This record gives sequence, C-alpha cells and structure tokens, in this order.
Amino acid sequence: MAVAWHLQCFPKTKYTSNPMLKSVRRISPNEALDIHDREGCLKDVHVVGEFCIPLLFPIGQAYRFTNCLFDHYISSTALHAEPVEWDRCVFKSIEIDAGVYFIKGLTCLDSEFLSEVLFDSGGHNSPETPILFERVKFLRFVDFWDCWFKGPIIFRDVEFTEGTNLLAEKEGYVEFEYPPVLENVQGTLDVPRNLA
Repeated sequence: MAVAWHLQCFPKTKYTSNPMLKSVRRISPNEALDIHDREGCLKDVHVVGEFCIPLLFPIGQAYRFTNCLFDHYISSTALHAEPVEWDRCVFKSIEIDAGVYFIKGLTCLDSEFLSEVLFDSGGHNSPETPILFERVKFLRFVDFWDCWFKGPIIFRDVEFTEGTNLLAEKEGYVEFEYPPVLENVQGTLDVPRNLA
C-alpha cells in the first residue's frame, strides 16, 4: 500500500518507500495546526500546502508528528522550548532555517526528506536532550551552516544521498560540544558548502 501511495504522489521521484508509511487523509495547514493544538500530536495525514509553525519565541509546546506527509513544512526563527518529534514522516519540501533552536531536542525516526534541507544557524539543544536522526534518508544536500550543537547529535542508519557539510571542519560551519555519533551513515559528510 505504501509503495503504491508514494508512486501516486511522487511518480517521477526516485524513492525507496518507507514501509511504515500508511495511506493518509489530506488536510489543510490550518486544520493540521488546529488538530495538533487540540490533540497534542498530528498523525496519519497529508498536509497540503504550506504548514507553518507559528513564530512564537519561545515555542512552549511540544510538536509531535507521526505518519505525516508535508508538502511544505516551515519553521523559521523558532526556539522550541519543548521536544519536537518526527516519526515516519515524509517532507516534500522543508524550511527550518534562520536559527531554529531545539532546546529540548529533536527526534526524527523512519523519515525521508525529498528536498534540500537548510539547518541554517540551528541546533542549540541542551546537553541532556540529544538531536537524533535514526533510519532517515535525505535525498538532496543537507546544509548545517553555522549550527551549534550544545548537546549530543546522533545519526544512526542515515543516508545522505547528495551529501552534507556536517563534517566540513575547514569551512567552520558546525560547532559540536560533544563529538557527533555516526553509526551506519552513508554519503559524503564533508561537502564544502559552495560546491553543494
């Protein structure tokens, strides 16, 4: 079911379907925010259009998304004071730039990113709350320009199809307070930003 659903939505995208992804119902971004605010999570939906996390500084609620497809996920200049969780999600396009801080951590499991990802000036997790990417596939370049990870960052069973500048040390893009944990990571991890 998941493979057929994916091919219907993305017929020209070379993609290995997430086996956990189920069929989902289509909703608007406003409906998605209303459901999340009411229920404390969002699950089993396709958010059609631009889904924008409200620009509150700091954001005092946790964001939890399970088995969701986002056409365009936007969270810019945000301080997440509570955990953010993406579980079995597909992001057709994502903007999490201009300083998105995950103070209480970010957990991304069994998810896929179909567009370039810019983590511009992000990270800023606390020492007790890791940022975790596990069983994740990035189909385009991932840019960690000017990120500062104050707590652990873990990549486990992750594929960077077009690479990342995560470890481009001579470029000075990323600062780690703890060495990054890299377990079964595929792809080039030190791509200079100007070559991406």
